[in-house]
Amino acid sequence: MALSCIAYEKRTLLAFAIAGIILSHNILAMIFLPVLFIYAWMTDRPMLRWFFVGVMLTSYFWAPALVERGYVVGLNTVNYKDHFPEIAQLLIPSWGTGLSGLGYALDEMSYQIGIIPLVLFIASLVVFPRTLFVVAMMIACFLMLELSIPIWELVPFLTNIQYPWRLLSVIVVSMPFLAAGLTSRFHLRWVALGIVVLAVAFSYSYTKPVLYAPRSDEYYLSRREFTDGTSSLGNSFSTRWMSWQPDRPKARMEIISGEGSIVLGNAHLITDAKVRIHVAYYPGWSVVIDGKSSLVYPDSEGMITVSVPKGDHSIAVNFSETPFRLVANLFSLVCLLWLFIKAARI
Repeated sequence: MALSCIAYEKRTLLAFAIAGIILSHNILAMIFLPVLFIYAWMTDRPMLRWFFVGVMLTSYFWAPALVERGYVVGLNTVNYKDHFPEIAQLLIPSWGTGLSGLGYALDEMSYQIGIIPLVLFIASLVVFPRTLFVVAMMIACFLMLELSIPIWELVPFLTNIQYPWRLLSVIVVSMPFLAAGLTSRFHLRWVALGIVVLAVAFSYSYTKPVLYAPRSDEYYLSRREFTDGTSSLGNSFSTRWMSWQPDRPKARMEIISGEGSIVLGNAHLITDAKVRIHVAYYPGWSVVIDGKSSLVYPDSEGMITVSVPKGDHSIAVNFSETPFRLVANLFSLVCLLWLFIKAARI
């Protein structure tokens, strides 16, 4: 969509398309945005302004993620060297529903480029070998092969892609433009129709749904790896202050020093106490005691700990924006308002 917006000078729509790419999949955005930037630079440089507006429209999303990256651990647990497809896997048609990586040879996921895309790519190499999308496909195919490891080591930023086969997405974007270029070059509409028919015919066998063993909710609720785990491989995702907690806490809050009791945020303390709140500490969390915010800090296990004087108190935990996040939000809001004003004038 973003490429079409550039080609047809849909400026406002381009900004929203760029924002949509970033918000839908930040890793694929790292792959697509350079291609889109180069395409706009080569074809219509005034559109670059709207390209950057789209990027700034999502500053509330990516700016804190980049700045606060050091606050979390376990963001990348994947060894990219285990996920390079072989040349044969790119060229030979195959279909599997398994995983990629070492030890998944049986029913391993498919890495194939596809018969029709390969034919179109070879034809494009002959007809217009220096076009952006031909070059982009060549670079993507090279970086998907194990022989490109020196490049991956030279450019550490590439490891954020995690799986080299993700670069197959470049082919998905490039192929429609190459097919359109070929049919337009020779002014043969029947060729375009033939490409569509053949593409559907060669991929029809892959439409058969995969059958999995039926599993009830009890299957997942009875296994701690699902109920007590994190969303990352090996339960490795956490804050940099917090160590992995093998057991789920029995209560949201507990007294770690002092005497008293806490029930549903209502504390009855006989002495001054330190209260641990079983929430991983992270900038933005605050504890409100009797309507007043209290200073919080991480304890030895990375949880939120707060000092509470003796007596009866109500304790609440809130998560709010940091000053930096507020600035990023403001940038996004200004861009959104500017786009609406521009759209209203068109």
